[in-house]
Amino acid sequence: MQNRKAILRDRQFQTFLDHEMKTPRESIPLDTITTLQCVSNNRVTDTATHFYCFEITTSQPKNGGNGNGVSDSMSSNPNLVMTSSSSGNVKQQRVSHLYGVGKESERGVWMQKILESLTNSMPVKYTCHYYRAGWCYLKNSITSEWSGTWLVLRKSQRRLIFVSEATGNVEKMDLRKARCIVLKESDESIDNLHLGTRDKDLASHHSGSGTQQRLFAGDQQLTRYDVPVIVDKCINFVYIHGSMSEGIYRKSGSENSMHKLMSAFRADAFNVEITRNEYNEHDVANVLKRFMRDLPERLLGKLTDSFVFVTELNLAAEKIPIYRELLARLSPIEHETLRRIVGHLVFISSQQTKNKMSVQNLTMIWGPTLLAKKSDELIYSQKEADVLSDLILLYKNLFPVSADEIKREQDMLACLQKYYAAAETLKDAVKQSGT
Repeated sequence: MQNRKAILRDRQFQTFLDHEMKTPRESIPLDTITTLQCVSNNRVTDTATHFYCFEITTSQPKNGGNGNGVSDSMSSNPNLVMTSSSSGNVKQQRVSHLYGVGKESERGVWMQKILESLTNSMPVKYTCHYYRAGWCYLKNSITSEWSGTWLVLRKSQRRLIFVSEATGNVEKMDLRKARCIVLKESDESIDNLHLGTRDKDLASHHSGSGTQQRLFAGDQQLTRYDVPVIVDKCINFVYIHGSMSEGIYRKSGSENSMHKLMSAFRADAFNVEITRNEYNEHDVANVLKRFMRDLPERLLGKLTDSFVFVTELNLAAEKIPIYRELLARLSPIEHETLRRIVGHLVFISSQQTKNKMSVQNLTMIWGPTLLAKKSDELIYSQKEADVLSDLILLYKNLFPVSADEIKREQDMLACLQKYYAAAETLKDAVKQSGT
């Protein structure tokens, strides 16, 4: 690597071979920059020197011109790079420039100042601590018009941030909720990148090639309500097929079936379809428990001691406000996941005459699953069970329940009762025909 002095001025990123800035090296017009990226969060070593690197990608005209009567300076503008095969896109080539600095904070400052010089529509709080920023065209639906904008990827937060041309508002897409991320060819020079969630679709197009993949495979995919997809799908299956099954969450499932289902969820949770032909209710119930137990930290582990303290109070009126305060400390994902699980256990316990799973039985199983501090094995604790028992019994006081949710649960219960009544009738008919 060569030492250089760099400066950002006059809409250009310039470097010099000397500190007096008398010997110029590169001069990159900001209009030609298409992407900025943090190359690695690790230091790159060159002999005894350590560098924190970032990459600037530019679009440069091929052969010094574009052949369409448009000046090179105009054709290198990113507004014209990503259009069609008959425009400047075919006449452009990508050029990458790699730079390194001595401090990680210094790299962050450079990347922030360059991005702020490229766009004034992105609020300052989104131009720092990002992983990658790139120019592209996007539209929010199939029928809307394409508009140019800068996309900012904040890898640590798993967010894709952009400014909507139609409203001028900053929009943030949680990539953990992305149901599909695919590249689609639209012509010989353009690739369309389609990102879809249950809330919205986002399509962007850019030049270049790539492969279809799911981003951030190490993180959980989420529903629109911030609940891990694996939790949501397992609970839905147990609701339908296991709510009235004796010993639900107590009986074991098939180890082979559980391993198969867990592997499918790890590959792509959105694409998993749990069918009765492949899995029974106990397979799925145990997958849900295993998932919660295998988390790096129990869902309420960091607040276990505080929750346990509340159980020592005698009156519900004393407990409720303190429980609410503790629940407010949870992150949105933790809060909504807990709400989903506890609400589910409330329903399961309401069917204890059929499934033999009272609140006490459920809390013996789920107490250490949700509250115990992480260890190699689960150890039953009456105090943790008491916490979960309170959460179940005080559910409607601790979590807001809408009229729609109540009606949906009542409708589901009515359907389940009809289903199981029909199944019992059929079973009796088979017995009678066999005697």
